[in-house]
Amino acid sequence: MIKRILLLACALYEVYSWCLETTSLTTNSSVKRLYISEDNYLMVVGGTTKSTIYNATTLSFICDYNHGGLTLLSLKFVPSRPLIVFGFENDNVKIVSSINCTQVNSFSTGHAKVYDVDFNMNGSKMVTCGDDKKFRVWNISASAFLTSTPPLLGGGGFEC
Repeated sequence: MIKRILLLACALYEVYSWCLETTSLTTNSSVKRLYISEDNYLMVVGGTTKSTIYNATTLSFICDYNHGGLTLLSLKFVPSRPLIVFGFENDNVKIVSSINCTQVNSFSTGHAKVYDVDFNMNGSKMVTCGDDKKFRVWNISASAFLTSTPPLLGGGGFEC
């Protein structure tokens, strides 16, 4: 637990491997996002040029995913599946294997910027939220658009 707290603190302050006195955590870019899987086994550190997946228990390196020049805005593990979803500034969502960092799928969301993604409990449906203040619901397996909300204009307790 202490290692997880230290790791979070290090990522938030954009401090690199020396922060944890280990050479296993290094990055070539500024830390933009950090997410730990629900089972506390995996951790992804998203930077400006790439995201790196680590074993959250041993802090050992698993793989790197290169963003291909896209600006990362959001990332999250898919529940009950070995996948991570990345949201980018250019309306793209990329679905990547958390085992070997290979891209499984990519699609356009219709948001100019994808600020956040989230999932239902079994990971079959995904919600994206963007700069247009709309929530869009997707079938994650087929990357098929299901429905959208009208733009949220404040109130209601929801903010994108």
